[in-house]
Amino acid sequence: YQPYPEYNNSSYSWMAKIPSGWLNGPLKRIAYLQAGFAFKGDTFNSSEGVPIVRMNNILNSGGLSLDDAVRVPEIDVKPEFYLATGDIVMGMSGSIENIAKVQGDDLPCALNQRVGRFFLRAVDDGFLWYIIQSNGFKQQVSLAATGTAQLNISSDQVGNTLVSWPVSLLEQNIIAAFL
Repeated sequence: YQPYPEYNNSSYSWMAKIPSGWLNGPLKRIAYLQAGFAFKGDTFNSSEGVPIVRMNNILNSGGLSLDDAVRVPEIDVKPEFYLATGDIVMGMSGSIENIAKVQGDDLPCALNQRVGRFFLRAVDDGFLWYIIQSNGFKQQVSLAATGTAQLNISSDQVGNTLVSWPVSLLEQNIIAAFL
């Protein structure tokens, strides 16, 4: 255990140093944001079928509210757009800072267009949760977003957001548990 880690120079001017054993680069090196499916509006109903996660279903508190979610027939949902417990979703239009973790009681539900789901590559889900809640991440997303009345962000723009992370998944897990 090192109470005071050694630091290395960062490759970014705005981040002078990072702990040794950490990397920095675009988010897409550790996680990928999959955009949702463009369901046909004429298939939406309010009483039967699979709930669809849209922008208005992502709460500021980090959860989902599917009580008033529109639904589509199960036959219209492609398997790759079903969400699972623990998935992290992010708004990609309007409230682009809204994020949520899918809970077991939210299921079954599926991902609508303009809402993205993170797929992990080399990151602990808890550590990713804190990365995407950070001011640095949110500022970069806001700067990359387009639009005037309603901000929009793409999967590629989110993937190009610059972040730092420990190489060790164990260290990521320890940090996330501490936070």
